[in-house]
Amino acid sequence: MSLSSIKQALEAAVIEFKNNEELQAIDETTVRQVIILRILATLGWNTYSISEVQPEYGIETRRVDYCLHYSHGKKLFIEAKRPSEKLDGHQEQLLDYAFRENVDIAILTNGFTWWFYLPKAGGDWNQRKFYAIDILEQEPKDIINRFITFLMKENIDSGKALEEAEKLHKSHERNRTIAEKMPEAWKLIINEPNELLVDLIAETTEEICGLKPSSQRVAEFVRVALNNNNATKIQPLTKKVPSGDRSSNSHEKRTVAPMTPRPTAFSFDGQNYPVRYWKDVLTTFCNMIGKKHSGSISQVLNHASFSRDASSLRHPCEILNTGIYVKTHLSTEGVKYHVSLLLKMFGYPEDAVKYEF
Repeated sequence: MSLSSIKQALEAAVIEFKNNEELQAIDETTVRQVIILRILATLGWNTYSISEVQPEYGIETRRVDYCLHYSHGKKLFIEAKRPSEKLDGHQEQLLDYAFRENVDIAILTNGFTWWFYLPKAGGDWNQRKFYAIDILEQEPKDIINRFITFLMKENIDSGKALEEAEKLHKSHERNRTIAEKMPEAWKLIINEPNELLVDLIAETTEEICGLKPSSQRVAEFVRVALNNNNATKIQPLTKKVPSGDRSSNSHEKRTVAPMTPRPTAFSFDGQNYPVRYWKDVLTTFCNMIGKKHSGSISQVLNHASFSRDASSLRHPCEILNTGIYVKTHLSTEGVKYHVSLLLKMFGYPEDAVKYEF
């Protein structure tokens, strides 16, 4: 059967299951015969051969509803329940069986809900579940694609199903770990502001007003601001209401500017330079200046962001092979400021650099 034929047959089955309310009241035996075997047969399994689809597979004194046998003696377990039965209470038993038998993929289903597991993965039973199909709730297209990916015989035999399952599980684990650790990271930032964050705020403040606050003052600002969940409560940013307003002496809160987008390129002196980050703008532009003004590039050393001592700068980058380094640990506005500084320093008009987004 071709892949398109499999998809058509699965779609017909899924739509039928969705629309037939009587199926939701059937018992476990009927679930196996009407739903599970039909899906397995459509996905390429020989449901008439017990050497491929073996019912009532014995494990010590217990049994699993189906054991699918595939390449090189490998097995896939399917445990069935009636549609009205919740699956939560059965996953531990199924995964225990599967783990003992060295099974890579196990499935717990009541015909309408299908839970897919990696029994040999780490974590508790819930953490070993990598996907769930809900025939009554999900779109037929999504259901069909997942059945094909994780249960079609060809994909099981080739190992593609296991490979895709492990990728999906790894993604779930990554997201779960991030979700668990972010509150911890937040707590650390509040209690002990990160050095990079402190330096960035201090340097950005200096770029804006020419005055650099001490690390202690910034750290205290961060602690108070984060505990209040609003930095503007500490130092409100205000501007005068435009003249002509009746309340000319009143103030209004300054709206927060939207985040500056990343540049895709910039143009200078008739040339276009593709970039990915604002840091790239700075380093590329510095190299252009260094190339065009190699005899006078040393005048940049009059500014604190340039030095021959790389260790004195944060994230230094050498300008061509001049032995002069530029600090690249800068905010977006910091990069723009340094580009403007260099334009002025070497006699270019302020608008000589154009940014593209």
